[in-house]
Amino acid sequence: MSLKKEIERYLVLVQSLETSFQIALESETLPPAFFDATRDLLDVLKEELDELEIFENQELTEKYYPDIRRLLSINDRFRFQRDLFAGSKEKMDEALDDLNGLNSIEEMFECLHGRFEWDWEDESVCAFKELLKKRFAEV
Repeated sequence: MSLKKEIERYLVLVQSLETSFQIALESETLPPAFFDATRDLLDVLKEELDELEIFENQELTEKYYPDIRRLLSINDRFRFQRDLFAGSKEKMDEALDDLNGLNSIEEMFECLHGRFEWDWEDESVCAFKELLKKRFAEV
């Protein structure tokens, strides 16, 4: 079941609980402590569901891979280090650290354009940019 459907299912349950709670409150068939505890539980449940919904939205638009290094194969590491960072592991690590701190692909591309004088049509540069896009790929 998708996260969105799960959230919708929980929201229906919460609404049902709220309705039952309101009916029970009006009929005064249970002690007031029950209502206080139930109300607290509903509040906590709603907060959790709100967080799940926020998480789902972030999952679709923000960081899917928190560290770009996890996207790099061994061949990618050597290729990009050789072709884009003049063979310097330190320069590549520094660039990856900086890119990991950014929140969108647009920010990453701006950072790269401002920092490096690459041939943006070069095969290795294009492959690197495609790899960076995967970090923000939709789930």
